[in-house]
Amino acid sequence: MENNSLVRLASEENPIITSVTADTFEEKRRFYNAISNPTGEMTDIVNQPVTIVDYHMKHEKKVNDDGFEYDGLTTTVILEDGRSYKTTYRSFAKAFVNLMSVFGTPDIWENHKITVIVKTVKYGGGMHDGLTIDIA
Repeated sequence: MENNSLVRLASEENPIITSVTADTFEEKRRFYNAISNPTGEMTDIVNQPVTIVDYHMKHEKKVNDDGFEYDGLTTTVILEDGRSYKTTYRSFAKAFVNLMSVFGTPDIWENHKITVIVKTVKYGGGMHDGLTIDIA
């Protein structure tokens, strides 16, 4: 996989977008562990400066306890030190897409990394919690 653009995998119904280059077995193992067994939830790193080097976004259909089907989105960020954090907050995914629309994808970030601070936000008249990003 080349790391010079967004890479689409899976199907059109359940797209996966990632910046990760994983050619060797070891790189694939690290990537798999980062997305399948992340260090924690994005809320664990709120208000802490963290340096992101890669990301993984997975869109999928989900069903809630009432049988209602909805679009789910899981975003995982991989940090410079190898830790990874995930969230299903759509507000974070929107903020991350905004970050990339301004700064580009990780392959063109200065030194292939960017330092951010994850912040909590209220939206919907203060009825809903969310996450966003500030550039550190």
